[in-house]
Amino acid sequence: MKFIISELQAGKSVLSYLKNSVGLSSGNISSLKNIPNGITVNGAQVTVRYILGAGEVLTIKEEDNIDSINHNIKPVDIPIEIIYEDENLIAVNKPPDMPTHPSHGHTDDTLANALAYIFSQRHTPFVFRAAGRLDRNTSGVVLISKNRMAASQLYGAFTNKQITKRYLAVLSGELPLDGHIITIDDYIKRESDSIITRTVCGPEIPGATRAITKYKVLYSGNGITLVDVLPETGRTHQLRVHFSSIGHPIFGDELYGKASPLISRHALHAAAITVPMPLSKQLKTFHAATPSDMEELFFKITGQKTENFTEDLRVDIPQKGSNNANRH
Repeated sequence: MKFIISELQAGKSVLSYLKNSVGLSSGNISSLKNIPNGITVNGAQVTVRYILGAGEVLTIKEEDNIDSINHNIKPVDIPIEIIYEDENLIAVNKPPDMPTHPSHGHTDDTLANALAYIFSQRHTPFVFRAAGRLDRNTSGVVLISKNRMAASQLYGAFTNKQITKRYLAVLSGELPLDGHIITIDDYIKRESDSIITRTVCGPEIPGATRAITKYKVLYSGNGITLVDVLPETGRTHQLRVHFSSIGHPIFGDELYGKASPLISRHALHAAAITVPMPLSKQLKTFHAATPSDMEELFFKITGQKTENFTEDLRVDIPQKGSNNANRH
């Protein structure tokens, strides 16, 4: 990866440039220092103390090699929709019933296996670096970094709350269709007798973490509600716990509501994600089409398509200072 040093950047050390302009972490930079020709200027290897001049070409060796690969992730030919790809990241539409990472009992049916296969066909080393994850039965957009630099910048964007996620969910029961943006703001903790389930609790309870979810009702009727959801925090099972806590669990959620013969999982879809792109920092939004099982569920109950109600997914929900937000 090459960078041409501008007049404004001239006079900076390589360390300062890589940290503050490129956004690499100290760990990333240390790794580059230990790779032959990991950091070069005009083709010659340099230390991070080197002072850069205008017009010089700084090159960092970001490509993964065979030693970087986790060989426990075996390539498996599983069809996966790639929404977007460039030299730094991939955005995919993860289907339901697919774990993000391999785990016990799921060693050959994950998103990591699917992408490992794609890159094996390209004869390109690939390290699976998912920027966040979705539950196995939650569908939608997942971002995967293709190199250490992109992974570091996306991690920083998540940490600094520069990434916005939008979800589409079908809830059990009918909420008011009043055009308001509603805020659920409370605390969540792990259930004392479970390693999986979470519950709403008071802020004074040990292990409690604050969780904030905004949502807007898009359709209400026939015993269900379609909502556009924007979580401001990213706690485990946050959306599932929050909607269950207000008496409207996500449809088909057997953990926090009840299973349904109309759908084999909870009806939750990560419909869009907006991120500052690695290097350019320009905001870009990736959209994932609503999966067929949620479309079929909605049509069976309402006789209509979700697309008739989802124009709001293309419009930002105010995250702060909304005049019509209610608190629960």
